[in-house]
Amino acid sequence: MEIENLSLRIDETPLNALISSKLPKGTNLQELKVVMDEGEVSLEGKYFAVMFPIKFKVLLHIELSSNNIAVNFKDFKIQGMPAALFKNMLIEFISDQTGDIDGISTGDNGIVIMPEVMLKKEGISLGGNLKKIECLKGSIRIIAGS
Repeated sequence: MEIENLSLRIDETPLNALISSKLPKGTNLQELKVVMDEGEVSLEGKYFAVMFPIKFKVLLHIELSSNNIAVNFKDFKIQGMPAALFKNMLIEFISDQTGDIDGISTGDNGIVIMPEVMLKKEGISLGGNLKKIECLKGSIRIIAGS
């Protein structure tokens, strides 16, 4: 089986339900959700410091890069702690949660999702290239084709 043309829409609501179900109990990051808007995606939630929760918002820049999807951290908004410290903690958290998933890697700038690697593990060949990614209100659309 080979996928030659594909339009994949990822909706915000089921994605957030998946994130909630996979979020480990007892972590300092809680109430994580992805918010998708026209041309913009953000990760929002609360970081539980010593005694009280601190709301945060991370703007994400999503783009295609060498047939992969790059999710780069664009801007951090958090009160009560240095953004650089929070960024490092967030990257470490994401690395811990995705470390055993083939096709996802993390770095200082964000996350790289490699659909070809993920599909290959399932025995599916991506016979074309990723052509476009669109950030819409409530969803993201990924378009691939030969």
